[in-house]
Amino acid sequence: MKTLIFLVLAVLGANAASVKTSAARSSFNAGFIAVGDTLLQRSIVYRGGRANEVQTETVSFNGNSTTRITAVQAHEQGEFSQRPTAWMISGGIGLNNVTVKFKSAVGRGYYYHLMVWGRP
Repeated sequence: MKTLIFLVLAVLGANAASVKTSAARSSFNAGFIAVGDTLLQRSIVYRGGRANEVQTETVSFNGNSTTRITAVQAHEQGEFSQRPTAWMISGGIGLNNVTVKFKSAVGRGYYYHLMVWGRP
């Protein structure tokens, strides 16, 4: 019985050591993409890192009066996260405009794909 417990613990320890976890991403998602929605805007938002500085950028989408936004996605790109943040500062789901702000960590940059989905 002791041998069986030792064997089970050894197998679990070996499996835990071999599992690789993905780095946490600083992505932003709001709303849901439904059937019939179209991609209204796709942008690449990029700023390189600068020593001891915080990089910020504001990106806006303005549709016409009949446009309704259903989802906003900002996905961080690259192999390693630089710990930036992205958030909506105005407009949004159910409206015809949205403004998203991007901010880097001190001394770092960011690289995002911004997608606005909705019904024109």
